[in-house]
Amino acid sequence: MTMKILIVDDKPENLYLLESLLKGSGYETISAVNGAEALGLAKKNKPDIIITDILMPVMDGYALCNECKKDSELKSIPIIFYTATYTHPKDMEFGLSLGACKFIIKPQDPEILLKDIETVLQQVNKSELPAAAPLSVDAFSLKEYNSVLIRKLEDKMVQTAENEKKLKEYISELERTLEQKRIAEEKLHKSESQLRSVWDNSFDGMRLIDDRGLIVRVNDAFCRLVEMEEADLLGNPACVFFVESDRDKVQQKLVEIMNAREIEPLIERKIHLFNGKKIWVEISNCYIDTDYGTLLLSIMRDITKKKEMVENLILAKEKAEEMNKLKSSFLANMSHELRTPLIGILGFSEILHEDTDDPEIRRLGKTIFESGKRLLSTLNSILNLSRIESGKFELKYEEINLNSLLAETVALFEEQAKAKDLFLDANIMSKVNCISCDYTLFIQVLNNLVHNAIKYTDEGGVTISVCDIPDDENYIRISVQDSGIGIKKEDFGLIWEEFRQVSEGLGRSYEGTGLGLTLTKRFIEHIHGRISFESEIGKGSVFTVEIPVRRLDN
Repeated sequence: MTMKILIVDDKPENLYLLESLLKGSGYETISAVNGAEALGLAKKNKPDIIITDILMPVMDGYALCNECKKDSELKSIPIIFYTATYTHPKDMEFGLSLGACKFIIKPQDPEILLKDIETVLQQVNKSELPAAAPLSVDAFSLKEYNSVLIRKLEDKMVQTAENEKKLKEYISELERTLEQKRIAEEKLHKSESQLRSVWDNSFDGMRLIDDRGLIVRVNDAFCRLVEMEEADLLGNPACVFFVESDRDKVQQKLVEIMNAREIEPLIERKIHLFNGKKIWVEISNCYIDTDYGTLLLSIMRDITKKKEMVENLILAKEKAEEMNKLKSSFLANMSHELRTPLIGILGFSEILHEDTDDPEIRRLGKTIFESGKRLLSTLNSILNLSRIESGKFELKYEEINLNSLLAETVALFEEQAKAKDLFLDANIMSKVNCISCDYTLFIQVLNNLVHNAIKYTDEGGVTISVCDIPDDENYIRISVQDSGIGIKKEDFGLIWEEFRQVSEGLGRSYEGTGLGLTLTKRFIEHIHGRISFESEIGKGSVFTVEIPVRRLDN
């Protein structure tokens, strides 16, 4: 015969768990949600055992137990208290004093709970349970009953408050988690939208291929680049747009490199398309690990026009270099051809000037001689420029005494300075007396700077200074300072150019070929020196040369 058990609990989840456990063990169950309902069911169905919670609405477990023990038909039914709320020793004593046969604390191991139920039922069958006498009102002490209920209600309220606090904390944490998830999803959605926008609107072609070398995705720019439709590309080999003769070879190589993860991140290559067209592309590659495997993203940019421009620039550069060599060769040849007859003109004009008594002829001879000297200086400058540009300017190093050199320079230009009522001073403030340099080159550099300073100065004068460079004993500094007209800032870059002057054209104020500073800069760079200047309109200029004290081969 199947044993019938009445379960009493106000929580549906507790009823469900007990019903599942007991039915699974072969018992028949009846359920009630409070003591009053249970009392009615017990009178109607008379269960073999009652398992009840204690703290319930309408009628609690203690009252149910007391009512059952007072009822002549129900007093023999064993009652088990199964509670999580009543854990004080007095709770158990009070419950047992009401006639309960067992007091079990939740949660209990299912096997132990079933064993306790089985033990009680066996005792019922063997009539081993003590008979429960009806309780009087005195025995069922209302004072004690109320005390227990009040204490347990207080404990229940504390526990409920703690549970509510934990529930609020859990809900708050859950809300934070959900908010963070929402923000993360929004960011992800925004990032995906941005990526999609970049993919769709990029001017560069983009292609994704899988580890088999098959095209997974392409954008519109890629289709335009290779001149194929998207449907003809997707699912096909990555090199489907190559000319047929190159297709298989390039595809096999691409798959090998991709699987070995040896593909170059940035390359330039020429592609022969299927339609015969040839293009240059710059390809940026990167691997992307996904849930579906490793993909290769290739971003391709058409650089055909750039390549053509570079090739044209290289050709133009080579042509310009060739023309420059021809120019240098022409200047050198012409300088030699002009120099030979010019020497004769200078010689005869000097004789004409010195050996005649006719003043007019002497004047004409002097004019021819001075003009010839000026033309010879110009030819020498052109010849030197062509020698430097052609790389045929050979340096001859020797010891140069700075004191003697400056004295010679001052003596050379002293008359020219006096003619313009200018002072010409030289100051040596260096510990170095001698340097190793090409004498001809060095004297020409110094003469060019002093000549220009006097030429462009109408008042004041020119000062030549020699001094050491702090923290650099390998170089010495030579400065030529004037109080001349100065140079405009917008013309600073102009003065180093060949055949250029600040004052140009037919109405220029100063004579000259425009080669003096050009040669000076080339000479200084030829001996690994440095040249710079400072200038201000109306206040003058300072040209500074820093040259090695000793020969520098590198």
